[in-house]
Amino acid sequence: MADALGKSELCLEAVEQALSRSDYLLGPEFGAVDIMMGFSLHLMSQVGVLDEHYPQALAYLQRLRSREACGRAISALSQRRRRPGGYPQPRTRPAHGPGCWAQGWQTLTGL
Repeated sequence: MADALGKSELCLEAVEQALSRSDYLLGPEFGAVDIMMGFSLHLMSQVGVLDEHYPQALAYLQRLRSREACGRAISALSQRRRRPGGYPQPRTRPAHGPGCWAQGWQTLTGL
């Protein structure tokens, strides 16, 4: 768990640096990378990894959450979480080596 937390903190530090130069990760305009990172930051905020130590990332997540499409996505995610049976069981995938995203995801979420 400590390894996953350390990797998450490295990621957040990189996000902090990128956002010190611009409102979005790759410049002044919203793009696909912001959607992908936004979901990751949303998850990190839900488990307490994203906190006040990362003010740029928190402000960025608030900007993303203020977008209409993001609100719909979070609402759909919340509804799915509440329904009987919740999320489908994740498929088991073989690890592709140390640091594999699947291992990190399983460590972060417990799935």
